[in-house]
Amino acid sequence: MQDVKDLEKRIRGYWHQDGLGELAGGLIFLLLGVYFAVVEFLGESSQWGGLLQAGLVLVLLGLMVLGRRLIAALKARFVYPRTGYVEYRREAGTRQRALLAGFAGAVFAAAAVAVSAALDSTDWVVALTGLLGGFILVFLSAKVSRAGRFILMAMLSVALGLALSFTGLSTGYALGAYYALMALVFAVSGTLVFLRYMKENPKPEGTSHE
Repeated sequence: MQDVKDLEKRIRGYWHQDGLGELAGGLIFLLLGVYFAVVEFLGESSQWGGLLQAGLVLVLLGLMVLGRRLIAALKARFVYPRTGYVEYRREAGTRQRALLAGFAGAVFAAAAVAVSAALDSTDWVVALTGLLGGFILVFLSAKVSRAGRFILMAMLSVALGLALSFTGLSTGYALGAYYALMALVFAVSGTLVFLRYMKENPKPEGTSHE
């Protein structure tokens, strides 16, 4: 049983060896940053601002679907022609649990923003967002072999969340800044890993991207 778990961990490491997951994650974080900043700019009294704030759950779920499809498309173009396709059998209900976790996270984010606006408080929302992001990255690092970069990214997430909580920015702008800065972190990490992967795994002659 332990050997099977080790094998699955190595396969997860293979899935993250090209950095494309971080690049897609960076794009999603950037879009989230723009979303929160736009909602704050429009204001709660604005019709569009109210609609955007009410649709946060749908926005997050839509970004999850976009991220999965983007990663799949990029891997099909750049990764599979070089190092092949490897997949392990998922346990029953894994996808359902992932969707449920994403939905719960979206509900938490929406509730946090709403409560913060009602209490006119910004500090704890941004700080908790950074802590939650750090926890997820640490959990991901534990699940993936040879991916210690996620620990560094987790530390940056916590540091950014705590630092932005003392800036005095409103909730929307502070969250927008957090996600924008984390998008930069993901982009830098993903780019460095992807460039290293492309250098270490040249495309075999006679094959195409398709």
